[in-house]
Amino acid sequence: MKEAKEIKDKIVADAKDKAQEEADRIVSIAKDSIQTEKIAAMNEIKSHVAALSIDIAEKVLKAELSDSAKQNKLVNDLLADIKLN
Repeated sequence: MKEAKEIKDKIVADAKDKAQEEADRIVSIAKDSIQTEKIAAMNEIKSHVAALSIDIAEKVLKAELSDSAKQNKLVNDLLADIKLN
């Protein structure tokens, strides 16, 4: 009877150990997957922000350079800047 109880306890302990190892493995895989998805999402956000920044800059430049007086002033300012450097 004592032997049967020891065998049962060993089987239960082994099963618990295997279950814990499997749970740890699943958690590790999930963490890796989450990290990969996070990096992909951040890269996508950076790409969208860059595209939006370019669109905004383009609209601002179009508005600022809509008349020739503003264009001339910009060119003159840039030339003056170059001469100072």
